[in-house]
Amino acid sequence: MVSKFIVALKSLLIPFFMGAIAFFLFLGPAALAPGNLGWLWQGDSWQHYLGWGLYRHGWGLPLGLNPSYGLDISSSIVFSDSIPILALVFKALSPALPQHFQYFGLWTLICFVLQAYLALKLMQLINTDKASNVLAAALFILSPPLLFRIGMHSALLGHFLILWALYLNLSSKARKSYVALWAFLLCITACVHFYIFIIVFGLYIASLLDRLLINHKINLSGMVIPPQVN
Repeated sequence: MVSKFIVALKSLLIPFFMGAIAFFLFLGPAALAPGNLGWLWQGDSWQHYLGWGLYRHGWGLPLGLNPSYGLDISSSIVFSDSIPILALVFKALSPALPQHFQYFGLWTLICFVLQAYLALKLMQLINTDKASNVLAAALFILSPPLLFRIGMHSALLGHFLILWALYLNLSSKARKSYVALWAFLLCITACVHFYIFIIVFGLYIASLLDRLLINHKINLSGMVIPPQVN
């Protein structure tokens, strides 16, 4: 058990350092400071922070309701692109947080690290050479559509969710917990950004069609078909 834990920890070290290096190169360590709001004055980032700032002090049901955001009518944390999943977590911790608090730097770091990790997982499905896999993962981190979102559309930095969906489509190991993994991924993605959710949901439909029409792992009623015995 201990040896498996050590192996798992080692597999996380490379993508962690790759993601951290990219974060410090493109954004800098100051963005991690919870009280540093200066770097948010570009693109739509200030709107995202404003949505979170109003949400943390307003209460209502359902949980995403943001009654103070909007003119004359309340809105939702979803519509300010404030990364709802983190907004919900930090709202619960809000009494212990300082007056000025931002989590967008932390989210950016998480996105870089998970982008590297899932890129490596994808490459390992088709290649056993560690060095070339690391180089390929670096290309995923340096993807122009990803870098373009830095400091502008924080929620849309979650490209790792798309890589995760691709991994679930292609990995035979992931199929052992097919329903649970896809349900978890879809829930997480819905709590990040609707645009990314549409892409991930499309990959989920593709996966279902693959199991139904090509691999014949399920039938039209959704029941799992047991393997045929020759």
